[in-house]
Amino acid sequence: MKFKLSLLLLAPLLAFSCSHGNRVPSSEGGLSLRPPVTHPDERAARQKVEDLLRLRYRAQYHLNEFDRALINDKGDDLFSIPGYAELQEARAEIENAQHDISATYIKARKENNQRVIFGIQSALSEVQADASKKVMLNDLLVEMSQDLESEKPSSSEESLVAPFEGDALVNAAVDNEAKISDNLNALMKDASFMKQVTDARKNADREPQSIAPSPGKSGNVTGNEFPSGVWAITYDDGPSGKTSPLVFQNLRTYGIPATFFWLAKNTAAMPGVVKQASGFELANHSYTHAQLTKLGSAGLQKEIVKSTQVHTGVYGYRPKFFRLPYGAGVNSSKIRSLIAAQGMVHVFWNVDSLDWQDKNPPKIVNRVNLQMKARGRGVVLFHDIHPTTVTATKTLMQQWQAEKQQGKRRFLKMSDAIKLVP
Repeated sequence: MKFKLSLLLLAPLLAFSCSHGNRVPSSEGGLSLRPPVTHPDERAARQKVEDLLRLRYRAQYHLNEFDRALINDKGDDLFSIPGYAELQEARAEIENAQHDISATYIKARKENNQRVIFGIQSALSEVQADASKKVMLNDLLVEMSQDLESEKPSSSEESLVAPFEGDALVNAAVDNEAKISDNLNALMKDASFMKQVTDARKNADREPQSIAPSPGKSGNVTGNEFPSGVWAITYDDGPSGKTSPLVFQNLRTYGIPATFFWLAKNTAAMPGVVKQASGFELANHSYTHAQLTKLGSAGLQKEIVKSTQVHTGVYGYRPKFFRLPYGAGVNSSKIRSLIAAQGMVHVFWNVDSLDWQDKNPPKIVNRVNLQMKARGRGVVLFHDIHPTTVTATKTLMQQWQAEKQQGKRRFLKMSDAIKLVP
């Protein structure tokens, strides 16, 4: 089921919003989704969406910082580049916030809590009216649509904003790049926003995460160990029925091997998509993409042990590699030992596309090219769940095919690449 914005359904909602009084001017460069004074439950629900939007812009601030620093990047450690550690912190916060908003909305529907429903719906109606905000919150819209579909609502139409899909997201991201930049510049004049940026910089873990104390250095691969010119292309978070097959097609067209780190909850639900990945290497990225450092023993068993069992059944073979969600826990002896006990090597990365935040394909291409030039060999990280990634990686594959033919670069599956490590 697709959930489209219905102007007919939203008309009463918008009218109700107007009846609450005049809007409060925003002090945050027009980014605020805050309404006039209303019921506390409604304000709290709207605040969740506004906080997520500000968090996305905080991530955009650090993405810009990272991109500027890439020009002079000559080292092997991503975490030494300004903005990168903060981006990793922000990603976990963003995904947790998205999960919370979607879960709050689902719960409100079940309990018929109209105040919470209206709070979220009215905030999203304002997102629909501004394409730059919709680009920034598109992942939330996708998640809510998927969660609603899994709930099988009794009504045939939901008054939610439909997410951008495919080329529509690519075009919207490119067309609204200037406005997103203007919005961020306006936010940077807000003292509370800049305090969040400063706090994130203080809290970010800057320790290099390529080497783990246990079960040993050989149990963690970053790509820095590869011979010069050797690359492993990797994709996380799938499979997706819409975008993963397009990635497969492009990889085959340009003769680029790849390794996919997938979630067990997705592979169990989409065995047909998994079959389409024949010839590529399939690995483990946990069960639900939880942040493993925040889980107890039972949670770790599910995310590492149970996920391996599920993947083995769907893949038809036991995965050899595991990648921690957000890279969190690579220095935890408990987590790393559990991964090793399942017979898997942990795989980190030394080139990050940051395609989870950036929806502009040309910028993703440039970011990856700059890092690959600086590193000279390694592991490249993408996510096969974003339509913009399909576009960006197709462009990159065209370049890689030419470089491969000229003998400048070698592209290998992870299992083949590690065989070249001395």
